[in-house]
Amino acid sequence: MKKILWIVLAAALYSCEPGNMTTIVHADGSCERVFVAKANDAFIKGDSTNNPFPVSIDKNWKVEWQYNGDEKFSEWPLTNWTRQPQDSAKEMKVYATRKFASAREMAENFRFNTKSKWNDLIPRPVFEKKFRWFYTYYSYSETYPRLPIKFPLPMENYMSKEEADYWLTGMSAFDKGISGMDLYEKLDNIKDKFETWASANAWELQYAAVLRNLHQFPGNPGSEKMVQEKDSIYKSVSNESKEDYKVKNIGEVLNRHFNTNAFNPLLNEQSEISREVNNPVEMEKLNDYTSTFFKYRLVMPGQLLTTNGMMEQDTISWNLDATKMLNSDYVLTATSKKMNTWVVIVFGMIVILALVLLFRKRP
Repeated sequence: MKKILWIVLAAALYSCEPGNMTTIVHADGSCERVFVAKANDAFIKGDSTNNPFPVSIDKNWKVEWQYNGDEKFSEWPLTNWTRQPQDSAKEMKVYATRKFASAREMAENFRFNTKSKWNDLIPRPVFEKKFRWFYTYYSYSETYPRLPIKFPLPMENYMSKEEADYWLTGMSAFDKGISGMDLYEKLDNIKDKFETWASANAWELQYAAVLRNLHQFPGNPGSEKMVQEKDSIYKSVSNESKEDYKVKNIGEVLNRHFNTNAFNPLLNEQSEISREVNNPVEMEKLNDYTSTFFKYRLVMPGQLLTTNGMMEQDTISWNLDATKMLNSDYVLTATSKKMNTWVVIVFGMIVILALVLLFRKRP
C-alpha cells in the first residue's frame, strides 16, 4: 500500500518537538527575533556544544532561562551553577532574543547555524509602513525559499499550480464556493496525483543510481537496453508496496525483469551500492530538511487586518516546515493598522476652533 508523502514527512517532523520562533515587529520598523527551547545544565554553564537553538549564540543574542513556571534569569552563562536536588525534575526553558534595527538588518544578519538542517535556507523579511492620515498601515512578509532540491520530474507535470499550492500550503483559493463533500473528492484526486508524482520521482532517482553504477553489476543487460526498459519496469511495479515511495527490493525486480542474477549486489541492503540506490541523495536531503520545523509566531503593531496565518488573539502563527517549500517559495504575510492619535487630536482641535470661530461671527 502506498503511503501519502505528507503523512510520511509528518511522521518525521513530529517525531521530535518543533522549534519555537517568534518575530516581534515594532511600529518604528525595528524587529526582535525570539527562540524558546529546552536546555540542559551544560548549556546554562556556557557549553556552546549543547546549544539548543538553531542559531549561533554570540554577543548579539540575549539569553534568559527559567525553571518551569519560575521567574526568568538573565545571568548567562553561569559557569559554577549547580542544579539543586529538589529541582532535578524541573524543566529548564531558555530564551534567545536578538534585536534588529530594521527588517533589512534582520534579512542581512539572521542565519540558521551550521548545525541546523536549514543552514542553507535564508529567509527574506520585508517591512513596509504607510501613513494614511488617521492611520498608519504596516505590512510584514517573510519569504522562505523553495528547497534547493531538483527532482527529475516537475510537479507541474502531474497537477496544476493551484492544486499543488493548496495541497502543500493551503494558500490558494481552491476551496472557495464548494461543499465539504466536493472538497473531499477533489483532495482525494490531488492526493493520487501527488502520490504518482512522488513515486515516479523516487523511481527516476533509484534507476539513475543503478545506471551510474552499472559497472558494479557484471553481466548486466547494458545501458541502452536498461534505458529502453525503464518505463515498462516501473509500470510493472507501480502498484506494488513502496517504502517512502521507493521501490523495495529493486535488485529482485531487476533480476526478475531481465532474467539475470547481475543485480544480486542490491540484495544486500547493508552494502554501499544498495544504500546508494535505495537512499538517493535528493531524498535524503529532503528528509534532512523535514527534520526541522517551527511553530512560528508573529506579533504586529496595532490592529491586525489580514494574514495568511492562523490568528490567535494578537498573535499570528504558522506551522513552518519544509514541505511548504517543496514546490515554491513560502511567504508569510500580515498587515495591521494603528491610529495616529496626534492626527486625531490635531484634527479635533481644528474642528473645535472652526466651530468657535463660526459661532463668534454670528450676530
